[in-house]
Amino acid sequence: MKTNKNINIFIAIIVLLVGTMLIANAQGQQMSHRKKPKKLDEAIPSPVKELFDWPTQSMLRDLKQIDGGAAEVIFPNRECLIWLKKVLSPLWLPKGDVEFIYIQGEFDSRDTVRASWQRNGFDIQVSQTRTIITIKLSPIDKKSLGVDKLKKINNAKQLCFQIFNKIGRRKSYDDNGWHVFVPVRNLPKKIVSFSFDPELVLYLDNDASVKGRAKHVREAKVKRPANKTEQKVQTDPNNIDWGDTSYAYDYWFRNINWWNDGKSVGFYFLKMESGSWTPSYDANVDKNFFRVSKSYKDPKKNK
Repeated sequence: MKTNKNINIFIAIIVLLVGTMLIANAQGQQMSHRKKPKKLDEAIPSPVKELFDWPTQSMLRDLKQIDGGAAEVIFPNRECLIWLKKVLSPLWLPKGDVEFIYIQGEFDSRDTVRASWQRNGFDIQVSQTRTIITIKLSPIDKKSLGVDKLKKINNAKQLCFQIFNKIGRRKSYDDNGWHVFVPVRNLPKKIVSFSFDPELVLYLDNDASVKGRAKHVREAKVKRPANKTEQKVQTDPNNIDWGDTSYAYDYWFRNINWWNDGKSVGFYFLKMESGSWTPSYDANVDKNFFRVSKSYKDPKKNK
């Protein structure tokens, strides 16, 4: 009986070892499919790549452009202007009126709005969809933005300090529970502290680019408050540590990605403003960014 018991134990151990090996092998196969990106195109979402690729004049002729006075771009025009002024420092905005290019269904059926201008020695290209904004800066004189990794990181960081608005804003509540807006001061400095974590910088061997990002809320192990008391503390207008609360991750400036390939520096992020919905890089709403509001009345028909 004792011999049989020992045999059963031995068989159980063998089964356990084989099972462990199979699980480890399966995990190893899964890991092998998650290839580390070797170039910038592999490290950024597909729609972001498309937005950074500025269409040539010949390409623009083949794309469906919408006139700036058309009813379907009234809403995108307003939204894109709001986001430009919300994000960029006035010293980096166009000196005159912004000239938008409206392209219907440019890629993946997404409607896009593009604008380019020159300021402070840089060619600036800003592209937007309903959910995404990209900013690309390239020196007019074609000077290098860094040969080695450290210089590329530092140059991207310096541009980050310069181009973003000095003050942002966030939602909070007053004593009566009404929404109030609280200024977020020293915004560029905060963005640098959020998005330039050395542990999250990728060094891409094939094209010698560097790419960085902010931590996701799960990576930071930040949780929503468990009760109203915790919520009140986290959203308090005077909370100096608000940037480390879960609510901070509901805002665009807490989630900025950046890259530098030595020729240009790019920033990209989702248009997040603690709203009723959270945008994503594969949002279907990009496909109907251009639309006519139900309340819109064509002035030509009213004559």
